[in-house]
Amino acid sequence: MRARDGNNHQYEGFKKFIYEDAVIMAILYIGTFMTGFGVALSAVVQGEYISSCASERTKGFYFGYFLAIMQFSMVIGNSTGSFLILKATGPEFFLMMGIIILVGMVGFGFMKLPDS
Repeated sequence: MRARDGNNHQYEGFKKFIYEDAVIMAILYIGTFMTGFGVALSAVVQGEYISSCASERTKGFYFGYFLAIMQFSMVIGNSTGSFLILKATGPEFFLMMGIIILVGMVGFGFMKLPDS
């Protein structure tokens, strides 16, 4: 049986390719486009959902309440992300953030449709 001598030469070509500036920029541009598209759809849907949940008299309150929760979630989310980046390794970080995303998705699945 041959001992492992730490040869990673089979991945050298891939590493050279993935670390090219053009590849990194392409990944960033594609990811930014996908994020922007998703956020745009999300913003429209959020406004429509709040509008359909509130009456004309209470819309201002519900929009203000929603925006306050959204701003607070950004502070908590960034704090959690920075804490996890400092304390966890790469795979652990992405696993924990993936779990948080899945919990959020399940929570959205339980939202009820507003009464007409």
